[in-house]
Amino acid sequence: MRLYDTISQSDLNDAIDLLVYNYHRELSLDIDDPSNSYCSLGFDLSDGVDAGEEVIFNSDDNLCISVDDKRLALMGYTLRFYYYLLDKGDYSDSKSYGDLRSFDVKLDSDNVVVPFTDNQVYLQKDFVLVLLKDVGYRLLLNASSSIVLPGDDVVLTADYTLGSVPVEEASVEFYNGETLIDTVDTDENGLAVLTVSDLSLGSYNFSCVCNGVYSDMVSVSVGSDTVMELEVTGSSFSTYSSNTFYYTGRVFVDFDDGTVIEYNGGQLSHTYATSGEYTVKIYGNITGFKHGCFAFYRGLTSINIPSSVTSIDYQCFDGCTSLTSITLPNSVTSLGDQCFNNCTGLTSINMPSSVTSIGANCFNNCTGLTSITLSDSLTSIGNYCFHGCTGLTSINIPSSVTSIGNTCFRECTGLTSIQLNWNTTTEIITYNSTWIYQASANVKFSIPQGTTSLYTAKGYPADKLEERT
Repeated sequence: MRLYDTISQSDLNDAIDLLVYNYHRELSLDIDDPSNSYCSLGFDLSDGVDAGEEVIFNSDDNLCISVDDKRLALMGYTLRFYYYLLDKGDYSDSKSYGDLRSFDVKLDSDNVVVPFTDNQVYLQKDFVLVLLKDVGYRLLLNASSSIVLPGDDVVLTADYTLGSVPVEEASVEFYNGETLIDTVDTDENGLAVLTVSDLSLGSYNFSCVCNGVYSDMVSVSVGSDTVMELEVTGSSFSTYSSNTFYYTGRVFVDFDDGTVIEYNGGQLSHTYATSGEYTVKIYGNITGFKHGCFAFYRGLTSINIPSSVTSIDYQCFDGCTSLTSITLPNSVTSLGDQCFNNCTGLTSINMPSSVTSIGANCFNNCTGLTSITLSDSLTSIGNYCFHGCTGLTSINIPSSVTSIGNTCFRECTGLTSIQLNWNTTTEIITYNSTWIYQASANVKFSIPQGTTSLYTAKGYPADKLEERT
């Protein structure tokens, strides 16, 4: 008779709930007479481990299980023992059940002693032992650091366990992306350690696998986890004079031809062996661009500015005629005077909501600019800001703007619509005729419905106003 044959369905369900979440094997032990001193216990695991065990039962002492095969302990097993306790007087009546009991014992020593809480009762004739695997195999990967400097080693440590028990004599394969780096055997602690050297600037994704068990991916950046990328063309790269970056910590520059340097301030300059297109990567905590940083460098075609940058000083990209694309992060709060002056190749720009002011001549003579989205937090637009932007046909001025400088749209000969969004007399900025001096004769101010009288009261020509429907 088995335990499961002698209990109700609800009790059986409760027992099954106790059988653990991962893996189990049942072991039946028959005791003909509870007073017997010795009984035999045998079980066979699905992985072929065969352990013949001897069970010693002393009715007034303890149940002792001798664990001769230490492989069970190393594989992270626990023994769960289910049994019934009966009153002595009821032992002869197989229909009279006592309390269902259970306890767990970790197989981690040569002899596991299971104490009974009540040694004055008999065991039910039949009971069940359940062998439980605590958890499956786990493979954890750690790196010595998530950011290292060029030339520094990265130490990868794989921890291979079954449950909490180290797995010895296993081989761990280490990968960089999908490329196998090396294979290392685990030590007595289940650890496999690999040192990776000579990593170039960049980001790396390491992982490992052992016996079909995969670790999570670990990312390591060499140089910095903050990268600024510049697309350049030509036979050289150069910043303007000695004014380049505001930065903290160490900064490294990869010129994309095998040349990597540490930046220590001053002008950046590099000559390529052949003329072509290159991606210059700058690693480090760049916090701002100084006056004239990239001014007059005609090889710059695009730049992706990292979120660490908060300030862009005046004339920063002045005269970068090949610049066609720029990404501004949401950390930049202002654009300095003449910031993009004479960037004739720039066609569009999206301004993040963090920008509150645009300096004088910021987009002066950006003749290729056809589209611009202003920040909804913008408060100030400087003098001559869009002077000579002949390709610009329309612009939307957010209601947050409280100041527009003189000749802001002067000589914007293609401009036909300036959308204004102020709704009250207090908000509306007094009209300044220099804003549209020598601009298109067809330019109109698009204003909210029902506000014409408010705008004319502030000096706007009635023939230049169009209410939006």
